[in-house]
Amino acid sequence: MADNNQMKIFLSYGREDENSIINEALLNYLKKYKSKETKNKVFKVWIDKEKIKTGDDWRSKIVSGISESDRIVACLSKHSVRNPGVCRTELELSLCFREPNNVKTILLEDENDVQAPAAISQNQWLDMSDWKNNYNKDTNTFNKKWFKKKMKQLTKALKNPRDKIFQGEISALYSYLNPPTYSKRPLSLVRNINDNNDIYIERKWLIEKINNWFENPNSNQVFCLYGSQGTGKSTFAAHLMFQTYYIVAGIFFEFNDKKLCRKKNIIITLAYQLATKIPEYREALYRKLKDMNPSFDSKDNNTNFFKDFEFHDGDEYNLFRELITDLLPAEFGNHHKYVILLDALDEAYQNDKEIVEFLYENFKNFPSWMKFIITSRPEYRITKQFGTMQKLELDSKKK
Repeated sequence: MADNNQMKIFLSYGREDENSIINEALLNYLKKYKSKETKNKVFKVWIDKEKIKTGDDWRSKIVSGISESDRIVACLSKHSVRNPGVCRTELELSLCFREPNNVKTILLEDENDVQAPAAISQNQWLDMSDWKNNYNKDTNTFNKKWFKKKMKQLTKALKNPRDKIFQGEISALYSYLNPPTYSKRPLSLVRNINDNNDIYIERKWLIEKINNWFENPNSNQVFCLYGSQGTGKSTFAAHLMFQTYYIVAGIFFEFNDKKLCRKKNIIITLAYQLATKIPEYREALYRKLKDMNPSFDSKDNNTNFFKDFEFHDGDEYNLFRELITDLLPAEFGNHHKYVILLDALDEAYQNDKEIVEFLYENFKNFPSWMKFIITSRPEYRITKQFGTMQKLELDSKKK
């Protein structure tokens, strides 16, 4: 906690975008908010424009601000998540240095317009994207009822660390699907670099190759990045999760994580992540689960998907189809293309020899607008199973 028992808040927002009015309103609210019991101010807010002076090492200052804060509040807009950008860096560093539960996000524009990386958008945000409809330009004031409700939600989430995510469809899906803790691996990879002050080689040439593959409508649906141990495949994949908007789901397999390598957990993990990034799919999944269990999103519901429905070995193919591929729209327009990333597929294969075939057979049922990036050691069984795909060998000597 900050001095005088104040909670220190690191506030990240785009200063020069069209959301400056609501950004300033949020800042003023947090600065002025007082405890009903003590009448003392509750929050001490850290913002870059007040803490970083001309000539300062801005990255070092931001790292210090994040590390010393109790909570991070990040406002999501087209401007704030742009890459490269200071706010985007603040978001990445926040997830690296703080537990994800302590990073609270606020959506200020339509989620279809805010192309946030998958690593940022997998928790429920506080939806304030309708703020313009609740703002009176003539009086320079917000709808009191609307603003009070939103600030009450924000304050509750900040004061209660166990409130992991705001209430909403994503929150309900997380509670019911109960996906494994898939985010630890990519976060730890990026966190280790920042903790140890290691120099991360961005490999811009590789990012350019992947971007070209993604944009080419005639390219193979699968891009395989392979190489021996120590070539930096997983670290590169983790940074892709932070740097690109088009990766909508990512699973980082580890040999010691047998839980994540189970087929049913892969399905649940992919379903949840896809739901956080693709609104049309989220609506379809929500309806599907409501049909299966009308009270799944009830506050009184203490069960989860696998407690409600018993699945046996062999049912995973049907489950994948019912929860994922059957619910994805066949066409999505030319401007909608996405990628699923699977890191260290060889590690999953070591746990379950059928994993590669299972994924390959189900990938074939995805619509054409979904592509796949896989990383692996040069395992013959993996490259043979996926057949025709774009392959690139990663050499640790090539930066």
